[in-house]
Amino acid sequence: LTQERYVAAGHVVMRPQDSRGDTFQDWFVKQRLGLERRVAATSYGFATVAALLVGTPHVATMHERLARQMARLHPLTIKPCPLEIPPMAQGMQWHQYRTQDPGITWLCEKMRAAARRLGAG
Repeated sequence: LTQERYVAAGHVVMRPQDSRGDTFQDWFVKQRLGLERRVAATSYGFATVAALLVGTPHVATMHERLARQMARLHPLTIKPCPLEIPPMAQGMQWHQYRTQDPGITWLCEKMRAAARRLGAG
């Protein structure tokens, strides 16, 4: 999948309901790369994007882990994205005086454990 074919293809994209303006992907492709994608269809959820691809020549850009899960359910082909998209990072923040809060400590450990499980799969 070349960059030219990727950009020229119809794209199925996830847009949160009632969203205003560009998604991160829209912004990134337009502002950082100077490219314009043609949106063929939209969905309110990431999991339904894959179903909208079936039987079409369209493409979608999604997290690799989700793409692999969806390819087990739908007849899809996974290709590397021809654009350099930086990895996403998740973060949490709270007021410095709450660092010892038992609830925050518990939540942080749950998030770390979930991240470890994702990294193993």
